[in-house]
Amino acid sequence: MSPAEVDDPLGRLAATRLGAVLSEPAQRREMLYAALTEHPDPVLRELGQQLRDGRIRPGELGSVDAYRSVLQRGLDAMTSFDIERVAAAAEAAEDRHQPGRDEPSASGAANDRQSRR
Repeated sequence: MSPAEVDDPLGRLAATRLGAVLSEPAQRREMLYAALTEHPDPVLRELGQQLRDGRIRPGELGSVDAYRSVLQRGLDAMTSFDIERVAAAAEAAEDRHQPGRDEPSASGAANDRQSRR
């Protein structure tokens, strides 16, 4: 990893498949709304459903007390947000999901069978 990559965690994130998805506004919204609809917090699940179904626009979320409260908690949590940790986690997740990764090669499997004989 070059020094420039270490100094630019957002650039590293942008170079991943996830970064490509996040760079497209429609895909980013779809991904966010889907994540919200599956959230363990019932208020965030409802909020996600409302957004996904077009019953509320993002700019209107502050007009609902329950939504405003849960969003404020999220904003408060952002004060300890570590973008470098997120970029490293995204990179690690992408590495784990590479096709063929962690699968033994055909020759490796054959060698394993022979060594057990």
